[in-house]
Amino acid sequence: MSPHLAVFVGLGLFVKNLIVATDNNPNDPVLAELGNLKRDLKTLAEKIGQQFDDLKAFQVSLKFFENFTSTTSVLYRAMTDVTESNNREASERVFKRLYNKNHPFDLTRTMMQMIGNDETNPLKIGMKADPLETKRTFSNG
Repeated sequence: MSPHLAVFVGLGLFVKNLIVATDNNPNDPVLAELGNLKRDLKTLAEKIGQQFDDLKAFQVSLKFFENFTSTTSVLYRAMTDVTESNNREASERVFKRLYNKNHPFDLTRTMMQMIGNDETNPLKIGMKADPLETKRTFSNG
């Protein structure tokens, strides 16, 4: 058994023994504190879930940025270098190499696949992460 699992098993046995020892007396302060602990653990689980959704939205947005925004920015800079550079032939070679490596058709196809999937679409993930902000953004009132 893993040490992490053993901790939860031990905690469960401890709580079980406390409940058995108190004979289900509703006025027992230990049971009242256990009720408070249960409420606090539920609140903590909700907060962890929200933070996890925020982290997931950040990761999807970062991957989208890495795959498309930075790549197209580099292509754009290489293209402008061709028109502004004194050494046009070298700039053209660099641009052609980057263009062939990151062809716009391939970028567009990959982007459409990402946007078409709910799990890789940064807009949909962001909207799931913060439903209140989504409602406020898209409501007419």
